[in-house]
Amino acid sequence: MHLSEAFSLNSAIAGLVGGIGIGVVAAVKLWGSRELMPSATPHPWSTSGFVATGLLASRLFPSAFESSIDLLSTLRVAAGGAMVGFGAGLGEGCTSGNGIQGLAARSKASLVFVCTFMAAGAISASVTQTSEQLDFASPPLSPSPSLRNLSPLLVAWAASGAVQLVFAKLNDAVASFAAGAAFACCLTIGGMVRSTRVIGFLDIMSDQGWDPTLAFVMAGGLAVTLPVYHWLGLLQNSHPSVQAWAKRPVDWQLVLAGMSFGVGWGCTGLCPGPALVVSGTGSSSALLFLAAMFGARHVGQAIRNAAASPSEKQE
Repeated sequence: MHLSEAFSLNSAIAGLVGGIGIGVVAAVKLWGSRELMPSATPHPWSTSGFVATGLLASRLFPSAFESSIDLLSTLRVAAGGAMVGFGAGLGEGCTSGNGIQGLAARSKASLVFVCTFMAAGAISASVTQTSEQLDFASPPLSPSPSLRNLSPLLVAWAASGAVQLVFAKLNDAVASFAAGAAFACCLTIGGMVRSTRVIGFLDIMSDQGWDPTLAFVMAGGLAVTLPVYHWLGLLQNSHPSVQAWAKRPVDWQLVLAGMSFGVGWGCTGLCPGPALVVSGTGSSSALLFLAAMFGARHVGQAIRNAAASPSEKQE
C-alpha cells in the first residue's frame, strides 16, 4: 500500500479544517436546540441549506466539485443510495450522525456502526472496483483546489456559523438553514463532495494508492465534539431522546444497518451530507441517489420502530 498522489499536505489541512468546522456546527446545534445535526434525516430548513450552498458553491468554486458520480451506472447509483438510506434508517444515523456526533457521545452503538460501515465500505469499494469507475474518466477529473483558493468558502462558513450561533436559541428555522449551509461549506472545503476522495480512502488496495484525507475530516470533527459534548455539558443537557439514542443497545439490526450503509457508500462514494450538497449542482445521479436514499431510509426506520420495545417507543 502506498499513498495516493491525490493526497498532500494541502488536502490534509483542508480535511482537518473542514472537519473542525463540522464539529463546531454540530456542537452549536446541540447547544441551541438540544438535538443532533441531521443530514440523512430530511429537515425542511437544514436540508435546504445543504442544497442551496451546493448550488452556489458549485457556481462560484467549480473546481471543488467533480462529475464523477455521473460516471456510475444508474443501477449502481440507485442501489447505492437505497443501501445507504436503509442503513441510516435502521442504524439511526450516518457518517456524521454516528461517526462524529455518536462517537463524541461515547455511544457503543455508534462505535459498532462506524466500525461496521468502514469495513463494509472498504470491501465494497474494492470488490465493486469503484475507483476504476471514477478515476479512469475521460476527460481526467480536475485536481482539488488549494485551501487558499477556497478561502471565500471559509468566510462563508464563518458567516453561516455566526448566523447559526446568533439564532440558535431564537429562531430554529434560521439557525437550521444556516447550520446546513455551514455544514455544506465544510464538506466542500474538506473534499468530501468529491467521490474520488472518499473512495480513495475506502479502497486501501487501489492501484492509485490510499488517500487518508477523510481520516483528517473525522479527526477534526471529533477534536471539537468529543471535548465540548462533555466538558460543556452539551450531552447531559440535550433532549432525552438524544441521550436515549446514545445509550441504545448494540443488536443484529445495528450491524446489518452498518453493513448496508457501508456497501452503498463504497460502491458510490456518497453518503447523505455530501449527496445533498452535490444535488445542488444539478447532478441527476445525485438526485437519484437522494431519492433512493430517502425512500429506503423510511423502510429502515419503520423496521427499527417495529422492533423497538414499548419503553423505547415511548422514549
